[in-house]
Amino acid sequence: MIKLRKLVRFIHLLLLIILGVLITLVLWVPRRLRLTSMDTVLVVAGWWFRRILGALGARVRVEGNISQRPGMWISNHISWLDIVVIGSRAPVHFVSKSEVARWPVIGFLARESGTLFLRRGANESGQLVRAMSERIQEGHGVLFFPEGTTGAGHFLRRFHPRLFAAAIDLEQPVVPLAIRYESETQPHPTVPYLDKQSLLANLWQVLGEKRLDITLFAPEPITDIGDQRRVLAERSREVIREAMGMEAPALPPESVSARRRSGGRQLHPPSEVTEDR
Repeated sequence: MIKLRKLVRFIHLLLLIILGVLITLVLWVPRRLRLTSMDTVLVVAGWWFRRILGALGARVRVEGNISQRPGMWISNHISWLDIVVIGSRAPVHFVSKSEVARWPVIGFLARESGTLFLRRGANESGQLVRAMSERIQEGHGVLFFPEGTTGAGHFLRRFHPRLFAAAIDLEQPVVPLAIRYESETQPHPTVPYLDKQSLLANLWQVLGEKRLDITLFAPEPITDIGDQRRVLAERSREVIREAMGMEAPALPPESVSARRRSGGRQLHPPSEVTEDR
């Protein structure tokens, strides 16, 4: 029964991906001629994401109010499915790693829906902040995952501060979202996309779930921006932690163990050591 469910859903997803490509191609010329706005593209993308969730047997419950507003949006990160869940409810552009742009079909769909890509390198984050700022000034929302990678869902990694510069520079509120994939125990047994697991292997696991219940939390926007990126990143993490009902500090198990070995001193990943603002 589970194998049949996986096969039927996989075929359903393939048909939806083909449909997504066809819709994107239809919109390609009007977009180039500026006859279709990016707002229209996001509405169509939201409709398509909801069809994807339906094919997976997923149901999303929203706690809070998600409104269409420009600015910098953030969320915790558990799976590739996060983008589908958020995109089905929030009309935002996403920030993704540059590798996604090279994925067959998915990369094409991501580029055409306005995704911004972060390339590795010392100067790349500054260019991305400028691109995010331009998109926000045009009246759009831009969402990135400040943990920088996926987690199991029952903890939060520390938030990298660099991209928070876009909110500070524009004096715009930060709009937080938080995702939880419901299960009897946390973390969810199949959804987290971790370690060296391939996208296809993770998808095949998810396809076997009889039903996916997902909660999307929408706390109030963070308006006390300040002028320090690290402080804003830490405040944003606390807002998401509280929205999900996690006990402080809600760090990954390896971070808690390292902190205990250090005698309680706060440790930061090497990439964050030089981030003082």
